[in-house]
Amino acid sequence: MCEVIAGQSPDGQSYNATSEGMPFYQGKKAFGARHIGTPTAWTTQPTKVTQDGDILMSVRAPVGPVNLAIAEACIGRGLAAIRPHADLDRDLLFCQLVHLEPDIAGTEGAVFPPISRTEIESLAIAFAPLPEQQRIVGILEEALTAMSTARENAEKNLRNARSVFESHLQAVFKRSGDGFTAPIGDDADVFDGPHATPKTVESGPVFLGISALHDGVINLGETRHVTPDDFLRWTRRVRPQSDDIVFSYETRPGQAAIIP
Repeated sequence: MCEVIAGQSPDGQSYNATSEGMPFYQGKKAFGARHIGTPTAWTTQPTKVTQDGDILMSVRAPVGPVNLAIAEACIGRGLAAIRPHADLDRDLLFCQLVHLEPDIAGTEGAVFPPISRTEIESLAIAFAPLPEQQRIVGILEEALTAMSTARENAEKNLRNARSVFESHLQAVFKRSGDGFTAPIGDDADVFDGPHATPKTVESGPVFLGISALHDGVINLGETRHVTPDDFLRWTRRVRPQSDDIVFSYETRPGQAAIIP
């Protein structure tokens, strides 16, 4: 019923943030309530390309969320594009994929295994003659509108809660006074990585870059990979461990998250 295009990341040297080339989406970072948002990266060497109106599925943690493409763009290995054939209504398929998301994600914990193109192609969906599909979509559109509004309200409430929490933290630390402060270096080991970017590959040990840090959380769908040899070479001096805190001090300084 569909053509499924698995994403493939272009050469890392082709990335830019100056609108040169084709918009590039690596994972679900730019997902909105229904349509994918404005790109923040571009590539001059596009690999797999999605078209306006394709359904985009996140295929690496988190697995299953979907959005609609808004223009031609390059997609990385964190996404797959699903392009329905003429006898399948795209909006009906989109609704079904939203419904199937919990089953697609599975129950294996916070870090879900990626879903392959073959697994996407084998998903079972309800099917009917096109006029009946369109009638069903008309009913579901009302539910989708209500869902989008609820999601936007929930995200707004989350932002407000985070703002209150940060304000509370600031007040607590101000009350602590000079007698309760010490340099981080007195109580923690601080180290940084090599001041360069390794060549990335399709699979292998994880390469954690600043693009994976969002609001205090590491999005594993935004990570890249290096060869085992490069991993050993780049971690010879020190190797990050789970529960370490990573902190950005160059691009987007001040971002922090705990390695899962």
